[in-house]
Amino acid sequence: MNYKSTLHRDTRGDTERSSSIKEKFCHELEIGLKLYSESSQRNGPHQKTLVSGDIPLHRVKDGYGVTYVSAVALKLEKVWAQRAIEIASHLAAAVVTNPHFTITVSPTGWINLQLTPTGIAHWLQGLCLQRKDGLNVGLRRGDSWIPPCPPLKRGGEETREPGGDKNRQLFEVQYAHARCCSLLRLAHREGLISLVVADSGDLSAEETFPWLDGDGNLRLSHPAEMAVISQLAGSLDGCWDLHQGGKRTSVLPLTASLSEDLLKFTARCRIFGEVKAENPALARARSGLVMAGRQGLKILLEKNLGVLAPLEL
Repeated sequence: MNYKSTLHRDTRGDTERSSSIKEKFCHELEIGLKLYSESSQRNGPHQKTLVSGDIPLHRVKDGYGVTYVSAVALKLEKVWAQRAIEIASHLAAAVVTNPHFTITVSPTGWINLQLTPTGIAHWLQGLCLQRKDGLNVGLRRGDSWIPPCPPLKRGGEETREPGGDKNRQLFEVQYAHARCCSLLRLAHREGLISLVVADSGDLSAEETFPWLDGDGNLRLSHPAEMAVISQLAGSLDGCWDLHQGGKRTSVLPLTASLSEDLLKFTARCRIFGEVKAENPALARARSGLVMAGRQGLKILLEKNLGVLAPLEL
């Protein structure tokens, strides 16, 4: 069966609209299910319910890379009166792959989707550039981003819930954001990166970072670097889950985890001094990861928690 040309037309400019990798993959699976269902003349009530937000998809937290698994074929096995492995195989064939991700099927019918090094690089680059193509965050370069959200508060002024623990967490996240901004300004002064500073003082980058080495492998391979990439994906996925019906308060732990991983990364992985002199490409890639992580914190703080993301403290 030829699904692919239709899928390409249906998804162009549509699936790559968010910083959430989970949203992109769920949308790919949703379109694939629709095409397979239509081609096999399976017109049932499941077509009305299995939209992106209803497709089971979970990120694999352990191991290298950014990988997701889906049990959607197992979920449809009884409804469609067909073996999960057959559903999964046809669904995988209906999803158009590209250099950014791969899709495989296990013998038990689980579907595995994984970002390739090129895909990770593309996703991180989109966050850094804040551009409209690729997985982006919907910002324009040079803009002062104040998204629709409740009035912004400094960490010490948070009043939604009494108690010092939440205020402390918010302050630590704000500190991590300010720390990232400080490192980025230093990288700019050191000539590693070129920053664009908006009238509001907000920072963005207008360059391509050397995420991949000459062999096409991800240059960021230290455990602390991979922890940031994994948590950044998970935290932004959590934002998407939130808008599918989750609770706003669940965002704070995701934000705190990302800030902790960013601080560990900046403490364990040097950017300046010897690294800059001996391996400038690695230093620039690490600067890019600081930029991408900082952008993730900003989204989580301002768009989802309604809290100020300070440029300095």
